[in-house]
Amino acid sequence: MSVASGNEKDNISMEVLTNIIIKLEKLQEDRIQAVKTTSIQQWNITLWSQHKNTKKQFNSSDYALWFLKGNNSHLGKFNRKWFGLYRVQYVLPNNIVLLVTVEKFETSPILVM
Repeated sequence: MSVASGNEKDNISMEVLTNIIIKLEKLQEDRIQAVKTTSIQQWNITLWSQHKNTKKQFNSSDYALWFLKGNNSHLGKFNRKWFGLYRVQYVLPNNIVLLVTVEKFETSPILVM
């Protein structure tokens, strides 16, 4: 059985500490790379959703169909879910439109938000 001297013990403990520091630095580099990759992916998703979710800007005299939001009743496969054909008579701020039927001017036009 060999007995290690104090100098050898110090060298071994320094090697262990050096290996631990190297591993911790590698973990830190991996974490930084993961944060960069995640932020790039989030930015790409944001750009994609901004492009995909663009709202239609209506102009006066455009034609439109109207879908009643919040209609929870199941209408069935062959029933109409879209109403129209309507014409945009006025465009108000925030893309709120005033719709009138194409066939005749309704006395109570539809205001769609």
